[in-house]
Amino acid sequence: MTGVLSRPRHLARLKADQVAARLTERSILCLPLGALEQHGPHLPLDTDTVIAERFSALLAERYGEHHDLWILPPVPYGLSHEHTWSPGTVSLDIAEFTGYLTRIVRGHITSTPARRLLVVNGRPEIHAGARETSLMLALASQDVDVLRLRKGWALPPVGHLHTRVLDRGVTWPWSTDAPELAVDGVMGSDPRSASAEFGEALLSSALRAAGDVLSAIAARHSRDRAQREAPCC
Repeated sequence: MTGVLSRPRHLARLKADQVAARLTERSILCLPLGALEQHGPHLPLDTDTVIAERFSALLAERYGEHHDLWILPPVPYGLSHEHTWSPGTVSLDIAEFTGYLTRIVRGHITSTPARRLLVVNGRPEIHAGARETSLMLALASQDVDVLRLRKGWALPPVGHLHTRVLDRGVTWPWSTDAPELAVDGVMGSDPRSASAEFGEALLSSALRAAGDVLSAIAARHSRDRAQREAPCC
């Protein structure tokens, strides 16, 4: 899936007068959410953005015509406070992030006929482990360099992740430079076990699940429209 680079259903590629002509009330806008943050020594800062944008392109390739899906420009910044120890990381705070998203969504809803929006979150796991690395091997293998991981490198026991990060009721702050949680900014599963094949399998599963979500959105739209058009008495 590394060759998904065409942009036939990207809203930003349309001319202004084509927006009203090609989009309708049943169109679904797809907003990829990424980040600019460290992903260990083997993945680029924009990993989450790459995953979100390229998965959105796969969605459009498979379901674009059926659901009239249109991809919006990605949001390249997110909530990345746990990575601010690292060069290159840029983080918004919660108020900035929610305000930014609200303004973007409002802007697209008021400037297009579309009334439905799907968010694609580019963060597939804790951080830079086997799953995320596998997805990048499937989507952008040229950006992955596992040889940059130090020799003799070993991750801390996963139990620490649950008590500090994953368990119910756990909240931030925690940091990906904490030695009991991460090594070189990597948390969770060992990225050296990643493979493009595993990444392809993850993408296929996610695409099937996303198809169900899109169908549910379309069904809700049909019900809402039927209720609006039903006689009042």
